[in-house]
Amino acid sequence: SPDGQYAVLRRYADRHPVMARLVLPLLDIPESERAYGDRELAIIHGDLQPKNYGFDGDSFSAIYDTDDLTEGLACEDACYAFTERARRAELSGEKRRRLTGLFLRMVELSPWPKEEWLIALNHARLRIAARRLEKRPDSLFIAFDIARRDKPLRRLAEALKGLPC
Repeated sequence: SPDGQYAVLRRYADRHPVMARLVLPLLDIPESERAYGDRELAIIHGDLQPKNYGFDGDSFSAIYDTDDLTEGLACEDACYAFTERARRAELSGEKRRRLTGLFLRMVELSPWPKEEWLIALNHARLRIAARRLEKRPDSLFIAFDIARRDKPLRRLAEALKGLPC
């Protein structure tokens, strides 16, 4: 859950206060930009990324790795699949701008409000960081990796906030 992911980050920050400054942008996500409130929730995959779905020709045929099924906003799976790709450090320049434009266009064309996409994006940021910490919970230097991976997602959140819809 987002609260559980937030707690993982908080525990890391408490144990490693010097390195915590690198994960503070994640800990400072306002409640209004990470809480579900009274929004309608759906069952979501929770880890939808290219390696977790399959196709038979042009037809969608399978979903794999369903151990992260959970409740969330309907747009969260699409947002996570997108941010899983967008956080990659190897993307730069024109490729990153095109990917950002594609994401913003997806948000504009979707039936879900921009506020829900922002919550979904922030949950993806938290999930990515918490998973990195779960893999290396005692590493002092994992904060560098989290900060590097989160930087493009922070920019994506700012671009999303700037959408007029």
